[in-house]
Amino acid sequence: MQKEDVTKLKNEHSGSRERRYFSESVRKLIVEEIDNGLSKAEASRKYQVSNASIYKWYARYSKHYQASIVTV
Repeated sequence: MQKEDVTKLKNEHSGSRERRYFSESVRKLIVEEIDNGLSKAEASRKYQVSNASIYKWYARYSKHYQASIVTV
């Protein structure tokens, strides 16, 4: 096998996801859909975004989110 063939195989089978960027306005629209009844899991599948990203965006942009206060 030639070097470029090996590189091509590695890239095809690496399993890494394509890195995408969502602008702030798109993030806010996704969070607005969640506020209007779309579940976080459904939003994650619909827009192919990780659950962690959805929860971070929800905490940052949602009008309904309130951080819980932990007393130690």
